[in-house]
Amino acid sequence: MTKYNKTFSKAAAACLTAAAMLAACAQDDTMADGGSGNHLTLPGGSNGIIISGSGSGSTRAFTEPNDQASGPQQEGICRADAIDVMVFTKGLGYTAGYPPATDFEFYKSFNPTVQIIGSDRYASCTESINCMSDAIISPYTYVLSTALAYTRTDKKATFETEPKGRTDIPLKLIAGADGSYKTPELFYGIVRGTGDIEENKDKFPDGFYWQGKNSRSITFYGRIFRIVSQININIKELPIMAVERIELYGDNYPTEMNLYGSHGTHYPVSPASTTTGQYDDSKLTDEQKEKWAESPHFVLLDAQDIAEDQTEVTLSTFLLPSEKGMRLRMRVIYRPATELAEQSDEEKEYKDFNIRPAKSHFITGSDAATYSVSPGLKDKEDNLYVYDNRDGHLCFYSYANVRVNIGGKFEDIAGESSNADITIEVIPGFEHGPSYNGGEINGGFSEEHEIQLK
Repeated sequence: MTKYNKTFSKAAAACLTAAAMLAACAQDDTMADGGSGNHLTLPGGSNGIIISGSGSGSTRAFTEPNDQASGPQQEGICRADAIDVMVFTKGLGYTAGYPPATDFEFYKSFNPTVQIIGSDRYASCTESINCMSDAIISPYTYVLSTALAYTRTDKKATFETEPKGRTDIPLKLIAGADGSYKTPELFYGIVRGTGDIEENKDKFPDGFYWQGKNSRSITFYGRIFRIVSQININIKELPIMAVERIELYGDNYPTEMNLYGSHGTHYPVSPASTTTGQYDDSKLTDEQKEKWAESPHFVLLDAQDIAEDQTEVTLSTFLLPSEKGMRLRMRVIYRPATELAEQSDEEKEYKDFNIRPAKSHFITGSDAATYSVSPGLKDKEDNLYVYDNRDGHLCFYSYANVRVNIGGKFEDIAGESSNADITIEVIPGFEHGPSYNGGEINGGFSEEHEIQLK
């Protein structure tokens, strides 16, 4: 059993406190309705951008704001209070075709006010777009546009974007001075425009254009969805008086991605290109793989202090989409002077437990068809591995807008057996689903994933 460093514990606790101060503001989830319980109606037609929300049916790349026949099927709550409408343009003279997405350059980012409408957030965005063609005869301006929604505190403290072109929109998590990371809630998707413009949804499906030297007043519209996943670990039957703190770690923590790609039809992004805490099993012997050799740079995903009489806890984190498997590890820090920790009052002990359920778990059927992933993440029926138990991999994969609930007794999760009784529930399109095992998990998600340390 390894000795727990008190200095690290205090630093982590301080980081948790500081990060909690940066939490998203606790807004009401519904507009005032006189106590009737009814939500206000979303603006219909092509009036603006809806952030997240509910729908039913199959998914596709673009969703009209008032279209309830498509989109993820889970009722959701969106916490975003800011949005960037990113516009990309290409100017040409007369052309018989349409420019590819790789030709578009970043024009401008607009930041309309976000309103609360029921469980959704809504932004009305009408802006003037200049002609971008230098041609004297038959000038054409082509436009593609996307939207990224978030909370202001998250944008300031946790991530940055630097759009360069329609196919080059890097998003990078920012490590704090102490090496801390937080994956925020992010909502993203394609938006279109209306106004004095032309469209060809067959040949130029995601954009619009016009001919002439005059600028155009454009109203942007569409519906965008969450592009991060969530992992919750619910631990029951904690031993009374024995545990002081539980920390959740993972390797291969995704830190950078491109807001362009085909990860999912509703989530047009690329999986994370950069991770920290890389696990390189090519250098390990078969015996080391079997014993789950330690990765050198695990990242702290969440941590909870345990009261003396507490018997249940949930650890939670959001993650960028990633095709690099993450191995999860739980660190249990024991109280001194107990049967489980024969240690002096000056130092406390901890022990690490690898979380490795006995069976693989998948996204299946039409939910799996929503995502475009590498062949290595699919089984023979084209189901997508969420937890891969094959050949000692024992790792989790992150997909946009998928919640993974893991649950079990302390003795099973903090156990040495690969046959421990650990349950996994996979919820595609969770948006901001209501509960886990019938119990509320901090509906605001403002404290449960605030700090992640290298």
